[in-house]
Amino acid sequence: MNRPVVYFDQNMLIEPIEALLTSKNFEAWKRDVIIAYSDETITEVIRSAGLEDRILDNLDKFDTIRLFRELINFKQTNRFLCQSQKPRQRFDELKNNPWFMSFELNGLAHLHKIFGGDKDRSHNDISSEQLTKLKNVLSTELKNLGMTEEGIDPILGLLPQQAVHIDESLFGPKESNSTPALEFKKILSVDAQKLNAITDNDIIEQVWELIRNSSKNSIYSEIHDLFPKSGKNPITGDPFTIPEIANNLMLTLNMIGYYPDRKLHKPQQFTASASDLGHAAWGTLCSAVVTRDGRFRQRLKATYQYLKLETCIFDIDLSNGFELVDFWVPETQSS
Repeated sequence: MNRPVVYFDQNMLIEPIEALLTSKNFEAWKRDVIIAYSDETITEVIRSAGLEDRILDNLDKFDTIRLFRELINFKQTNRFLCQSQKPRQRFDELKNNPWFMSFELNGLAHLHKIFGGDKDRSHNDISSEQLTKLKNVLSTELKNLGMTEEGIDPILGLLPQQAVHIDESLFGPKESNSTPALEFKKILSVDAQKLNAITDNDIIEQVWELIRNSSKNSIYSEIHDLFPKSGKNPITGDPFTIPEIANNLMLTLNMIGYYPDRKLHKPQQFTASASDLGHAAWGTLCSAVVTRDGRFRQRLKATYQYLKLETCIFDIDLSNGFELVDFWVPETQSS
């Protein structure tokens, strides 16, 4: 692919992209740049509540590709692919998909609880409801394909008949004013002011030095214990991909308190933060990521630096049309 592939996060999809469309730079962008999007982008469009057509119309004016993970026999491989597909077409495929927007089926409910959300349910409650929803959705989908109850029952029988019991003590104390995420920060005991003063180069390495020298840190002895660059998926046993590693690093930085997202116990804020993990992951496959979110941008810089990626990160200036502002450019690409 000879043209640069640029990924926009969700805060770029309305006013900023419309500023680009009316700027003197639009024709050059249309000619020279490919805009990449992912299913995470489409998730943002579906959640936009009345702005769907506006966002899709904006994206349709560019040459776009969809990024996705290869699926063979209903199993994900470790290959990431792209195809030419208009965002509106993908939106139409997914907008009524019961799997796509489900908090439980996407595995986000447990993570939300770690950040203090969903106080009325235990992790075991969440797992049980997750299994129930999975069975209901799968049964409905199979019925829509014309299968009879006699054919559906054996398939549902392949699923666990009850959720695996979860030891709630693994997630820390039950005090109403504490959460596993807060307890994690207490264990590391890093001065927030010193932590967030790290903004230049080798960010994660500098963060690690603060943690390593903390008097309360008795868990992590090496940088890769907390910030691994490799590993295996505990469910599939497959090696983690670069997008997955980036996702995990971004989550760890957020939990530590490095330019963190706020009020993640609230569903709306948590959902936006979870989507950012997806955007960070898909951005690893692109030439550049453009975002106006300063906190997200700083964690992204730390992550991409650490993984030695070739992906540039840009802010934008809308004071005179639409101009990219360098935020982080890999040394191999800097002049």
